Amino acid sequence: MFIDLNGGLGVSGRIKPFKGADVTPAATITLGLGNAFTVLASATAIDCITTTDWTPGSEVTFVFAGISTVNDSTGGCGANTANVDLTAAFVSTAGDTLKIIFNGTNWSQIASSVN
Repeated sequence: MFIDLNGGLGVSGRIKPFKGADVTPAATITLGLGNAFTVLASATAIDCITTTDWTPGSEVTFVFAGISTVNDSTGGCGANTANVDLTAAFVSTAGDTLKIIFNGTNWSQIASSVN
């Protein structure tokens, strides 16, 4: 890792994601430390994600263990939480992935993979 004179940060080599605790789907979920999370199978959909301790530009990758749903911008998220802006509700199967970024207001889809 190096810092250039203009304040940029450079990395030579790999950036290693940090595996956070498994996530049990709920209407509102709180993500602990990390940026890669396994989402457990559940009939309960994810509508909102807490924003506490997340900064704009933060990226998160979900790897799904089974069938789960992340709803597209359902609204009604409370204080310190945000909607997830997707192209449509994301219904997973085991091995699917969803990558999102926090823009300071909402979590937005970057990419998804149906495996």
